[in-house]
Amino acid sequence: MDKYARIRDNNLKEQTRRFGQVTNEFADIRELITTRKELQSGFDLVLSSDEDFTAYTKKIRSINADIRKALEKHGLPANYLEPIFNCTICEDKGYYYENGVTPKRCKCNTDLGFGCSFDDFNKELFSKEKPEGRKTSPHEHISATLAFAKEYCARFPDNIKPNILFYGSSGLGKSFLASCICSELKNRGFFPVKVNAFKLIEDFRDKHVKDIPYPADYYGCDFLVIDDIGTEPLYNNITVEYLFALINERIENKRATLFVTNQSFENCCKRYDERLASRMFDSMMTERIAFFGENLRLKKK
Repeated sequence: MDKYARIRDNNLKEQTRRFGQVTNEFADIRELITTRKELQSGFDLVLSSDEDFTAYTKKIRSINADIRKALEKHGLPANYLEPIFNCTICEDKGYYYENGVTPKRCKCNTDLGFGCSFDDFNKELFSKEKPEGRKTSPHEHISATLAFAKEYCARFPDNIKPNILFYGSSGLGKSFLASCICSELKNRGFFPVKVNAFKLIEDFRDKHVKDIPYPADYYGCDFLVIDDIGTEPLYNNITVEYLFALINERIENKRATLFVTNQSFENCCKRYDERLASRMFDSMMTERIAFFGENLRLKKK
């Protein structure tokens, strides 16, 4: 859970506590809240005409006004039961939408949030010996990759190839470097989002099955990292379809995406289909970088 998710969760708990306190202590407010819930539960029934909807909204506003007056009568602030936000500009998301469309970093969002930067990327962990069949050593290769990442951020969002693909075995620094890129872009005022493929697909599943809205960030952010592609569950009519739609829409809207996976193109074709794999490995739109060398997680041990 990130910083803003914790803030929202804590504020929701506090709001819930306040509702419990007020409904337990004050019968008049409890009755008003009950009446409002009954009206809201029949919301679908009031959509048959504009007149009905207008009458419904008028009743809701009247009850809300009565609740605020009752709170003040009992010595509490009129807004005591309203949603709680540490920052009213972004409502504790770290960003807001300018003109309802363009995501902007909020002034309250002062930390980088991704826990690392290019200065933290230690290329000396990579071997300087050339593996058999390779023209470069892991150290030379990661040095060139790090230089590319820095140049990509400096040119963003005007890179010729907007998308990036990091692929290769586990423990080679793919996810860490992806976070470094996010930190740099966020520090430069852009809006990056990094999400694990498992969570992404679970969010899509909730949308598909429960009609729960998934974060608009996935479509609207300036730079999206989808990490650990290939570890997510394969749901019929969800995984491939939603993932393809997301990638395709981001390409059409000229929004950059970084794909991180341990899978090869062939394995992606088998796991998903060639259409989706081709989107990720598209050489016209995507800078493809293969990571190789020893597993650094094992090496450190």
